[in-house]
Amino acid sequence: MFCYSEGCFSARNIEDKCRYDLRVWYLLNGQKAPDHATIHRFRKKVAPLPEGILEQFPLMLVENGLVDLSSVYIDGTKIELVSNKYRFV
Repeated sequence: MFCYSEGCFSARNIEDKCRYDLRVWYLLNGQKAPDHATIHRFRKKVAPLPEGILEQFPLMLVENGLVDLSSVYIDGTKIELVSNKYRFV
């Protein structure tokens, strides 16, 4: 769900996020990162997502007290690319 909310839909891209994105590491809670074939099999069994699930998920987090919406933070970090020192990500 997190990867979908980040605009990441391909099984291979989700696998990469599971291996290299610290936010996803946190969500995996020490579990081994799944490979793209496992992600594909899971989606094939569960798909399609129920209508509106991406809108309902954050609301469920708030209702269960897992997220506090009293403060909102925006990260404006700029990271210089090695390939071109005049471009930023």
